[in-house]
Amino acid sequence: MAAAQPIIPIRYNGLGFEPAEHFPEDDAETFLRGVPVMLNGDGHLIEVPDELGSSELILGFSAEVAHNLATAGTPETGNEHGSPQNQPNAVTTAIGSPVKTGLCGVYRASADVHYRVPLADGQTFTQTLVENATRYKIDKAGNGYWCVDSTDTGTDAKHVWLIRGVDPNNDEFVICKLVAAAIAG
Repeated sequence: MAAAQPIIPIRYNGLGFEPAEHFPEDDAETFLRGVPVMLNGDGHLIEVPDELGSSELILGFSAEVAHNLATAGTPETGNEHGSPQNQPNAVTTAIGSPVKTGLCGVYRASADVHYRVPLADGQTFTQTLVENATRYKIDKAGNGYWCVDSTDTGTDAKHVWLIRGVDPNNDEFVICKLVAAAIAG
């Protein structure tokens, strides 16, 4: 049984995928890569709430892990170790330190994109899940990633997935499209 993993764009109904866009990240955000994100009232990027409501729209899916910023949208220095010899205005940054620009990359949500989404824990694909207008619930797994709950259908704000098929390599992942009403313009 596969644990929930990042939601990733897998197919685009057009000429190609749009590049990731960068938005100012809110302070103290710790979301994972590949989770649904939105903009809060201040225009800062946050993870969507666990129970998606009618006022929250999905901007897209995070292209990187949140940076846990001290101040929203403000760049921070990396893991620095003082100045190099004879260079008092420079700093030595540890190799591999994350760059904290105050921005976070997002793959914008679109009704033209198909996403590879894990099914909720213990669920596997069956062909009966592919019904043209059936909307499935977006659900947050215990490990912080998001999935589709194939046992929960409806028409309210938290039912955002249309299942279009199965991942040919693993029947615990499905290919989905987002309902247009759930996408932030």
